[in-house]
Amino acid sequence: MKFSPCIFATFMICLAVVNCNWTRCLHIPESNTVDCSGRHFFKISHTARLNAPRSEFYPNAIGGRVRVLNLSRNAFRSINFSSFSALRHPEALEILLLNDNQIHSLNRSSFAELKSLEKINLDSNPLSSFPDRTFSPLTKLRDISIMSKQLSCDCQIADLLRFVNRNKQMRVSNRTVCVFPRSLRGMQIAGLDAKVLKRSCGKGEFNPGVFEMEPASSSLIVYPGGKNNITCKVSNFENVYMEWLKNNVPVNDNSRIRITRYNDTHFL
Repeated sequence: MKFSPCIFATFMICLAVVNCNWTRCLHIPESNTVDCSGRHFFKISHTARLNAPRSEFYPNAIGGRVRVLNLSRNAFRSINFSSFSALRHPEALEILLLNDNQIHSLNRSSFAELKSLEKINLDSNPLSSFPDRTFSPLTKLRDISIMSKQLSCDCQIADLLRFVNRNKQMRVSNRTVCVFPRSLRGMQIAGLDAKVLKRSCGKGEFNPGVFEMEPASSSLIVYPGGKNNITCKVSNFENVYMEWLKNNVPVNDNSRIRITRYNDTHFL
C-alpha cells in the first residue's frame, strides 16, 4: 500500500501530537479560535504523551497563536499554576471560556501567563472563593463573569473586589452575585466594599455553616474489624453535589466502604 506525501506528512504530525487527541477540538483559523466545548475533558495536563487518555486536554498540542479558547461544558475540577502556561503562545490568548465545568479551586498563578487576556467566563462552577492575586496579573482583563451557587462574599474575594475597583473599564457580569452570607445573598459583588469584607471575614454570619459533619471531631479512630459511620448533611443550599474524597481522590462504593445518599444527607 502506498501513501501520498501529503497523507504521510499528516500522519506524522498526528503522531507528534499524541494520537491526534487535540483534533477533538474545532479549530477556526479565521478567528484564531479553538473550540473544545463539550468534549468530556476532566483534566488539563501539562505535557502530551503517547497513549494519552481522551479525557485529558493538552494545551501544548495546540499550535499557533490562539486568540479564543473555549473549554466550556467539560468536567474540569481545578485549574493549577501550569494549566495554561503550556500553550505555545499563552501571551496571545484574549478570551478564555471555562463556564459550565466542575471547577472548585483555582491556583494563584492559574492565569498568570495570559498577559493579553481580556475576557474570562467562569460561570456555573462550584467556586466559593479565590486566592489573593488570582486576577492581578491580568492587566488587560475587561470582562469577567463568575456565576456560582457557592460564592461567599467574605475576605477571600476582597482581593478580587480591589482588582475590579482599580480597573474602571472592568465589566463584571450582573450574574456575579453573593450566595453567602444570607444578608448579602443576591447582591452583585461589584457593588460591595472590599474593606468591609476584609474586616468582617470569619465573624458571625460570614461563616455560612453549610455542611454539618457527624461525628463533629476532625479525627476518627477505627480499630481493625470495627465499623463507623460518617454523616455529612448540607443545609441552606439547594441542588448541592456532595462527594467523599480520600487524599483528593473520590471514594467509591466497595467491599469496605459504602456510600448512602438520602435527600440532603450522605452517609459513609
